[in-house]
Amino acid sequence: MDTESLNQAPGELVDEYAASLQKTVKAVGVGDDVTKHIFMRGLRTELRSHVIQSNATTYEDLVKAVHTAEITVSQALSLR
Repeated sequence: MDTESLNQAPGELVDEYAASLQKTVKAVGVGDDVTKHIFMRGLRTELRSHVIQSNATTYEDLVKAVHTAEITVSQALSLR
């Protein structure tokens, strides 16, 4: 699988997406900055904006920020 086609699917949890991404980038051999870029590019749109606002600087911080965003978005959707 190439990194261009790696995207978070609708309903896919961040842990599932992150695990798939880690497997792919490890096989391709890219660095942390590229991994962060690929991760952000592939996130679902409703999560990406929350993560951008978090100002996370490491890949691990990005994943933590997406966990928070998932909870926030999920709660907002349940209130509708």
